[in-house]
Amino acid sequence: MEHTVSISTQTLFAEADQLLKSAKQELERSQEDVVVPMVCFNARLSISNYLRGFLLARGSAPVTPLTLDHLLAQCKQHDSSFRQLDFSSIECRHEDDDESYCLATEKVVECIVIAEQTREKVRIPRLRSE
Repeated sequence: MEHTVSISTQTLFAEADQLLKSAKQELERSQEDVVVPMVCFNARLSISNYLRGFLLARGSAPVTPLTLDHLLAQCKQHDSSFRQLDFSSIECRHEDDDESYCLATEKVVECIVIAEQTREKVRIPRLRSE
């Protein structure tokens, strides 16, 4: 069965790509100029958008709370390969607000890696191949 990707799903994926790109560009600045909370926020939101986009592409509205952990659990119900994603190093994975930030560069680098892994899991061609 072929899945049709809605414009809102495409928008979520495009926003996620832009947020991830912004986070990575921010880290390219000199260390004293990097705004680590912005990298954290952008990486976290990109992961959330990738997961929400995947769910919407599957015809499943994300269920609250919209924490990273809960979104990942919902994705695992649709595709067991999401079990390969490990969010344990994301300290805010249980939070559904935007008030917590990592302030250590090493931590946000881990979040960027996880965002890239998440992006690879939700690639559009993958949705059509099942």
